[in-house]
This record gives sequence, structure tokens and C-alpha cells, in this order.
Amino acid sequence: MKVCELLSDETKWTKGAFARDVKGVECSPNTWVAQSWCLLGAISKCYGYVPISDGFSPTPCENAIRQLRNALRRVHGRNVITDWQDDPETTFEMVQELLKEANI
Repeated sequence: MKVCELLSDETKWTKGAFARDVKGVECSPNTWVAQSWCLLGAISKCYGYVPISDGFSPTPCENAIRQLRNALRRVHGRNVITDWQDDPETTFEMVQELLKEANI
């Protein structure tokens, strides 16, 4: 599953935490109780938990983060995913556009 599929509507996106349960309580992005995710939490859920590689071949998680960071630089001139995603000015529509650009 791609991140854009996981974050299919605004109710599945959150700010200020990697993931939240149905009551809005912060939780692990990979637990079954998670109902909404930030961008990095969604990457963890879709592409693997912790980006650990052998240094030679990037993990799917590392690739997704790299693609997202590159898209963020191109589209918004920003470098830090969490700062942009948690910015009060960032909307769900902007997140969807960025995910489309990043193709994740």
C-alpha cells in the first residue's frame, strides 16, 4: 500500500504525532489501533518501521523518505518533513499534492 492510499481522506491524517487512535491518543504507527498518521508515521506503516539498511542498498522506508524529502524541496523549498507537515499552514490538500509528486 502506498502512503497516498493510506491517507485517503483527511480523517486519516494527523499532526504532532506519528499516529493516533480513534480517540486521538498518540500511538505507534504500526499498531492495529492506529487510525490516523502523519507523513512519517504513514511511511513507517506502509514501507517498514525503522529505516535500517546495510549501507549499500536503501530500505523501502529510506527510499520513500528520500522521495518525499526531494518532492518537498522541489514543491515547497523546505527540507524538514516534520516541520512542514506540522506547520499550521499545511493543509491535507497540500499533503495529497506532495504525496502525488513524491509517488509514494
